[in-house]
Amino acid sequence: MTTTAAEIVSRFRMGAEPLDILPLLHDKTLQNFAAVWSRFPCCVREDADISAAPEDENARWEWLWANAVFDVDDLCQRLGVTLRATVEGLIVQAKATRIIFPDGTISDHANNFLRGKILEALPKVDKNKSR
Repeated sequence: MTTTAAEIVSRFRMGAEPLDILPLLHDKTLQNFAAVWSRFPCCVREDADISAAPEDENARWEWLWANAVFDVDDLCQRLGVTLRATVEGLIVQAKATRIIFPDGTISDHANNFLRGKILEALPKVDKNKSR
């Protein structure tokens, strides 16, 4: 049975813990970054040699990111950030805490947290009000 990069990413997604998003809780910049990342074109190279993926979990995580394809300059533009180093720092932080994944997705815990923040920010609708 051949393992694909998508299957490896999926295993990391399934292993995500709620504590992974702790840095996200009070950091609006990181929240914005995660929201943008979740709609950002990114993938693991299709020609990545899966047989070269290490067995060690941390090494495998780094291998996935070494084979990720995305445009940091485009990400800077989408975030409205002029300093590339700022975005690179956000990538390092979000990657280290496994908030983001190299296929352009974010963890389910991060997604649920951001969805909750958005729902809090929306005006409350009175369901008892007649139309």
